[in-house]
Amino acid sequence: MKNPISKNPLHKLMNPKSIAFVGASSNIFKMGTIQALSVLKSGFPGELSFVHPTDKIILGKKACPSISKLPSVPDLAILVVPSRLVPDMLEDFGKIGTRYAVVVSAGFKETGEDGKSLEQEL
Repeated sequence: MKNPISKNPLHKLMNPKSIAFVGASSNIFKMGTIQALSVLKSGFPGELSFVHPTDKIILGKKACPSISKLPSVPDLAILVVPSRLVPDMLEDFGKIGTRYAVVVSAGFKETGEDGKSLEQEL
């Protein structure tokens, strides 16, 4: 009998085997880096990868310059980036096969009509 938990569509979101971070950097005081450190220090046993356009190494791991250059498809993407970047990044993750994402950002409907439009786009 198959495990019924594995059929739950939220299983990979809550129990990813791999996570890609966008927004972490070599600056340990940035929110994305703090979030990534939290995952690392919690004992996450899976594969952790980073996407950054200029930083080559983040928290001791090689970073990829773009989502399309990730060596494997992560179960979960964590985006800690400005809201204006989120739609394109989610689309890029979707193109490579990632189906779950957590967005840590501000600048959506709480900021007015432009942010509300951006949130509706998502």
